[in-house]
Amino acid sequence: MARLAASLVEVKEPRRHAGTLGVVYFKLVTRLPKPPALPARPTQGLRFFVLVQAVPGRVATITRSLRRLRQVSAVHPVTGPYDIIALLEVGDPREISQVVAGTIGGMRGVTRTTTLLCAE
Repeated sequence: MARLAASLVEVKEPRRHAGTLGVVYFKLVTRLPKPPALPARPTQGLRFFVLVQAVPGRVATITRSLRRLRQVSAVHPVTGPYDIIALLEVGDPREISQVVAGTIGGMRGVTRTTTLLCAE
């Protein structure tokens, strides 16, 4: 039995083949060049998710402020008990308390934060 390999392909034209199991239609394909690799994002060390609760009307402003912090890799407004999830990367574990308690917790409109250490 033939093994299939996952790859990007370009369809050329359909062909008809009669075999022992009946008529099988298949397409000739050629492999497309491999897409360029994404540049590796440098990691600074430890990664943390910070869940942020905010007062209504301040989510967009807090999200913009979080994106400006150098330790923040990603920020997403979400629904549920928390309003924003941010991914932070820090080199020193002590830095996380300064960023979360000092900078994020001190932002106008932030009512609560919960910090989770990434296990991977």
